[in-house]
Amino acid sequence: MTSRNSLVALLSSVNKSFELAKAIREGAADSTDGALRMAELVATIIDCKFYVAEVEAFVRDRERRISELEQALQIKGHLIRFEDAYYETDSDGQRAGSPYCSRCWEADHRAIHLSRAPLVQSWLCPQCKSTFTLT
Repeated sequence: MTSRNSLVALLSSVNKSFELAKAIREGAADSTDGALRMAELVATIIDCKFYVAEVEAFVRDRERRISELEQALQIKGHLIRFEDAYYETDSDGQRAGSPYCSRCWEADHRAIHLSRAPLVQSWLCPQCKSTFTLT
């Protein structure tokens, strides 16, 4: 379910809970009707908790992504492309440090350091599994 749908469902469930609570407070026609409304109220409150959890998960995911993009924005001005990878620049504007995956940077704006692949002369991205031959 999308976050918008979860939010709409949450608001609908909260509204339904208020309506049921009001009907219970005003007194049901008989004890059977009151018990059914109470059971429905409990089920609706459980739905609310479920939808709140979905919305919270969505918000946490968005906050994480915002943080990643803020970090990417900070580093963006300090990266240069050389061959098939990106590097941070030193004070002279020359490449410095270990390379970043060009695929992850260009597609997702994530600065993922490449790792040397064992026993071969190539580099491996631990995130997207791309391999690069760099000099």
